[in-house]
Amino acid sequence: MLLLKALYDSSNDEMLKKQIKRGFLVNIGFDDTPKMKLKQVESDSTVYEKIIMQEVFNEDVFTTTEKATHVYRNYLFFKDRISQSSSELQDLFNAVFKLEIIDVCLTTEDPQEVFESMNSTGKSLTNTDLLRNYLLMDLTHSKQERLYKKYWSQIEKNVGLERMEQYMVHYLIMKRKSDSMHINRRSAKVNKNTLYDSYKIYFPPESKQDDGTEKLMEDMYRYSVLYRKIVNNDNVDTPFAKAVYELIHELNADSVAVFLLYLLNVQQEQEISNEDMLSAVQACISYVFRLRIFKESTSNQFFALAIQYFERADENAPFVTRVWDALTSGQGRYRFPKDREFRNTFENMDIYLEFKPPMIRYILYKYERRRTKEIVNPENVTIEHILPQEPKEWLSHLAEIHDTSYLENTHKIGNLTLTKLNSEISNDRFEKKKRFYADSGYAITREISEYEDWNSSKIRKRSSAMAAEAVDIWPLPDEYNQNSPVSTWQIMDDETEELFDELREMIKDYDHSIYEETKKDFINFMSNKKYVLSIVPCQNYLTVVLNADPNKLSPNDRLEENKGHRGVGECKMKVSDPDDVWLIISYIEQIMNGSVPALTSE
Repeated sequence: MLLLKALYDSSNDEMLKKQIKRGFLVNIGFDDTPKMKLKQVESDSTVYEKIIMQEVFNEDVFTTTEKATHVYRNYLFFKDRISQSSSELQDLFNAVFKLEIIDVCLTTEDPQEVFESMNSTGKSLTNTDLLRNYLLMDLTHSKQERLYKKYWSQIEKNVGLERMEQYMVHYLIMKRKSDSMHINRRSAKVNKNTLYDSYKIYFPPESKQDDGTEKLMEDMYRYSVLYRKIVNNDNVDTPFAKAVYELIHELNADSVAVFLLYLLNVQQEQEISNEDMLSAVQACISYVFRLRIFKESTSNQFFALAIQYFERADENAPFVTRVWDALTSGQGRYRFPKDREFRNTFENMDIYLEFKPPMIRYILYKYERRRTKEIVNPENVTIEHILPQEPKEWLSHLAEIHDTSYLENTHKIGNLTLTKLNSEISNDRFEKKKRFYADSGYAITREISEYEDWNSSKIRKRSSAMAAEAVDIWPLPDEYNQNSPVSTWQIMDDETEELFDELREMIKDYDHSIYEETKKDFINFMSNKKYVLSIVPCQNYLTVVLNADPNKLSPNDRLEENKGHRGVGECKMKVSDPDDVWLIISYIEQIMNGSVPALTSE
């Protein structure tokens, strides 16, 4: 029909145009009113009708959204190909009569099975095509029409055609509180590939009785209204919409929609305030971001479990408390990282190497938002290495101040900021760069101009400060930071924790070339890609593992063989007294000056 309309609009032959219009495009009623001969599905009908019913095609009557539809673009495709063709329009019109329409009449066959397979040689039917047909095919034509218009087409409008499969996946996982199903006697995950088979199990033919189909579609429609609040990025003016946009689009955490869909329904049923719902989304943001720092990803499976955790929480507890209880109930790769391990990992991570630019910009903009409400337009913004990746102009100065560890610190968060002048300031020395920084539109960049000099020590200090701030930006309430069931990091008592902090700072201050490598149960200290020592936190003492031959360390009367295999090194020492810190520093000095060579390299 679009091809014929394109022929109609391309022709000056009135007889040909009359043949096309009267023969294919429209019917003329008794009142001489033209009506379309071919009816389209609801989602395509508006644009299709505009194209067909125009006497002369006029692109100005179409909105930007309508011009982006397949119907509009397909029409333009035919129009363009016709204009490029050397064939006569009459010949192209005659070729239409070579097309054949096949009418398949069924007797005993299952219509749904035929529908599933008959298009196998062309473009595959989508799972939502199959699902829609599965739900509606057994109904009378009038009921099909009513349910399609009342529910299905409205669901498509709410979630968008491109998200229909995703919505149906999230809806089913949310309703079942699980992403696993047995399909053909095998365990499978509910996803876009298994969607149709999963729904046939969830909603078998016998469920269609007693208006079961209408009840299901009504429920799907009701949740699609809620889902629109999650995926809609056209209007992000409210704090809730901005938080959801951050979660779904900036953090690319689509799977959280399973949990949010459930919580939005709870909000409706229990009259939860918008402020509490916003707090719930912000809790999800913290969870997702902390997982990203530990190189873990979110999944439909965890958020299905989160619904179960939420329902098992004390029903008399506040809504937000139950959300936090759910998010912190995960184990293994789903656990919510605690403050200490999150802070240390964030501080010592090569952020620039670990993440793509959009994620790094997201991180830096979070710091910017804490400093000013007037955010500079992100267009053309780049990520700036304060100490350049190739610091040719800096080398002589770095040598003068004996900074040999700058390569280990170049990609840390403390060396990154935002700028729109990256190409102009490039690899300039710091004294020249800071003049540009002082005039920056970004508060976090203006802060850099206050430094007198820039080197590895300054990067580490800024990284440490930004890591401490990250704990507030992506928070975890204090009550959930205690006694981690997975990691030994959280079992230290207060005195041991103070001792750990003191030792850690003294090690870094002793030699600026030393940097940290955070592991699940301990932390390594390295220099020039060689292990120096490890600290293993325990409840009321620290175990310091030294990467050296114990017979060459002095004194060695308190050293014992490292049989526990945690940390990197041949020997270990128990540390519980602050005075022992100085002994550890003396061991580090012996290892670093080469008198006791390190045994293990990276």
